[in-house]
Amino acid sequence: YLTDFGEVLGNSLYEQEYLCSFEAAILGSVYGGEMRAAREEGRICDVPHDPALVTETWWDLGYRDSTAVWFIQRPKGGQLRVIDYYENSLCGLEHYAKVLQDRGYVYSRHYAPHDAAKGELGSGMTLVDQASRLGLKLTVTPRTTLEGGISAARQLIHRAVFDAKRCERGLDALSQYHYDYNEQRSTLSAKPVHDWSSHGADAWRTGIGARGVEKRERPALPEVAVL
Repeated sequence: YLTDFGEVLGNSLYEQEYLCSFEAAILGSVYGGEMRAAREEGRICDVPHDPALVTETWWDLGYRDSTAVWFIQRPKGGQLRVIDYYENSLCGLEHYAKVLQDRGYVYSRHYAPHDAAKGELGSGMTLVDQASRLGLKLTVTPRTTLEGGISAARQLIHRAVFDAKRCERGLDALSQYHYDYNEQRSTLSAKPVHDWSSHGADAWRTGIGARGVEKRERPALPEVAVL
């Protein structure tokens, strides 16, 4: 356990005691403040699919653990329209490919975490190779530190509007994702607890890597000679 989470712990205690915050009902909620702000600002509402926009997906991949998928649209202006969420377990990748197809969205990219090129999903093949055979191209995102990823993921929540109905399970995951609290020491664990909520939260953090891919693939500007 670490003792340098004073701000997170203090905010959680304040929100739980004085604001009756749902997100702070679990002490040490990682994204509690951001999710409370989203609710108060009306950013958890009806967010219909916009057929004029392409949809990208952010994944956390598992087999015995859940696979979680966020569905995102990006209108001009930097806002994130979070239109859908899906989660399941004990399913091969062909199941998720069919789920995406049945949604009827027009997709741009499917972003997977950095370890997707190494793992396997019940078939012995890498996830990227298995997806490719199903016509599903997974873009592997750069690896980030847990602390840096969480910090950046908080900023993504501030930019997002979420569909309340279709994203209900994912919203619960973001709200309940938490550090373990040691009552005797009044400290929080160094890493968030790995439970049901971590899959949706990890899939959300994959969105951080999406920007890294975009920057990596951005063409370099031509050099201009200085006279």
